[in-house]
Amino acid sequence: MEKKHTFEVMVEVSGKSEIEGIYQDDKMAIARAEYLLGLAKYTAVKVSRIERSGRSSIIFEKAYSGSGKVTVVGDIDEACLCRTVGEVYSHDSRMTLLKVMRPYCDEQVMIPAEILHKYMPLRYIERDELLFGQITRRIANAQARQLRVSVESRLQELIKLYQQVRDFAKDSDTLIPIADELAYNGLTKFLKHVDDNYGELDRARIITYAFSRRLIDARDWNQKIIFICELFKEDQSDAADRCLDEFLSEIVDGNVVIKAAIGYARDLSTALMSLCAALEGSVTDRFAHTPALMALSEVLGSRPMPKLRASLLNRIALALDGKGLLTKSGRDADTDAFRKLIPLLQEYGGFIGGGPMAVALTRRAKVTLGRGEDLPMETTIETIVGTFSHNAGKIGYLLDLLPMEIGKRNATFIMGSVAALLSSLHSIRDLAPANDLSFSSDVVKEGFRKRLYLAGIPRKLTDALLAKLDAITRQDVLQSPLLVSAVSTSRAIESLQTSDRSIGVVASPEKRNGGISSILTLSYQESRYVVDFSRNTYEIGRHPNSFVVIKNDKVSRLHATIIARDGKYILSDQSRNGTMVRIGGRPSMLLERASVVLEEAGVIALGGDLEEAGGDDSAIIRFHIA
Repeated sequence: MEKKHTFEVMVEVSGKSEIEGIYQDDKMAIARAEYLLGLAKYTAVKVSRIERSGRSSIIFEKAYSGSGKVTVVGDIDEACLCRTVGEVYSHDSRMTLLKVMRPYCDEQVMIPAEILHKYMPLRYIERDELLFGQITRRIANAQARQLRVSVESRLQELIKLYQQVRDFAKDSDTLIPIADELAYNGLTKFLKHVDDNYGELDRARIITYAFSRRLIDARDWNQKIIFICELFKEDQSDAADRCLDEFLSEIVDGNVVIKAAIGYARDLSTALMSLCAALEGSVTDRFAHTPALMALSEVLGSRPMPKLRASLLNRIALALDGKGLLTKSGRDADTDAFRKLIPLLQEYGGFIGGGPMAVALTRRAKVTLGRGEDLPMETTIETIVGTFSHNAGKIGYLLDLLPMEIGKRNATFIMGSVAALLSSLHSIRDLAPANDLSFSSDVVKEGFRKRLYLAGIPRKLTDALLAKLDAITRQDVLQSPLLVSAVSTSRAIESLQTSDRSIGVVASPEKRNGGISSILTLSYQESRYVVDFSRNTYEIGRHPNSFVVIKNDKVSRLHATIIARDGKYILSDQSRNGTMVRIGGRPSMLLERASVVLEEAGVIALGGDLEEAGGDDSAIIRFHIA
């Protein structure tokens, strides 16, 4: 039977009405209208029934009446300081607002970069005395401590800034011609235009407004993620990358957003595995995902994106530090799942995410690894230390943990563990990545000195530990001047300043195990790599700093390591897709988080079957020991 009427959903913005959609069912149309009303983007929403004759009648009409039920805000210890209204639009300021307003942002499906330019939402937040009072007072409390002024005086300053932002939003249409530059000329040219023609105080306001206009049609979090990621494909430059990194980090730092991006995940462990894969840029169909998470993975796999990575790591740490079970299959399954997660979060100098991640993993390990009862804290820390195959990772984890509250309560044990690890070193090269020849021993000691002081270790003990490093440095063979240049040393110092995990030294020849042992040669495509006992660990994977860099999507960023120890070369798989190994004429074996001693000669297939490789050698390594 042919329907005699349709239903139009109309929205009103600043007195202007437009048709948002046409529906065949009145219930669907009204449900859509109520959803749009909740977004706080429109002054009013109505549904009209349209007869075949063209006659219309309104069956639903409501005006936006504020946030109402949303009065919960987040706690903050620190807040970005804003002296002028222009600074309110900065990324740091927006992230402060996000922490406080996350529940409101989730309900409205908008980030602060959008809300700051929308007069109606700002006006209704202001009218909701409970919500507005909580937001401004929480920020005032944090900033008053930093400024050493009274909370009330800072509160009045914040209210004035808010009113200025609100008034700017009311007249935001004046920025439309500038914002159109983004659509017409692309992001890089738009950013240059803004830099060349506007002052620093206007820059962030103009950029966020341009993005807010582009995001207006993105009606859910995944659409927003995909929209921003698409801009990477359209326009890549250092300036564009930094800008997009800020907007993506602002979008993804929330549980609701992450759940939407992952899509269906049968349990927390599955969700965390997907996020870890995204950080590596290696999400595939094997993981719980949506097109939005795949887009994030592609971006993270091709560009540094430090702010986006920090936001994702923050969500991972919070999830691990929570009380939710990793699986739905009991404690044993939780233990196994956690053991699989730990290596995914390791890097050379500890855990990615620093102190917060170290705390989260330690707390989770305490209740998960005990097989039925909580482990003592010292046993927990020892267990996690044992998951690292290299001393730099063990020491980095302990030093990250030490200044945190959990570390302070166990300071004596942790400091003793650090001292014991340093005392067990035979060479300062034991702290160096097997694949990095750019750091001098002086840089290593300076990096450790800073980390030890930052960790709160008493100066006398720090001096004693550094004296140990001096002693083992003197035992090393003099470093080759050909391997240490002003450029490499400068890069090492810069790396130490930007990441306190960069620990390494210049390699030099060394005799161990009573003399020169057999040498392992790796052949990958047209390159040859020599592995000997001058180092402990040699890394293989897609990461650009790997000893052998593999260019194949099946290969993890850290796929496998070769450990040179006690006269043997041990291949250890650390990947998601496994490693196939054939030694001599023996049958092939599949390593999945397992190890094997390499002997004589053979073939290593990373992330796949040797038989399936065919003519593709991009994941094949041949080895020979002589």
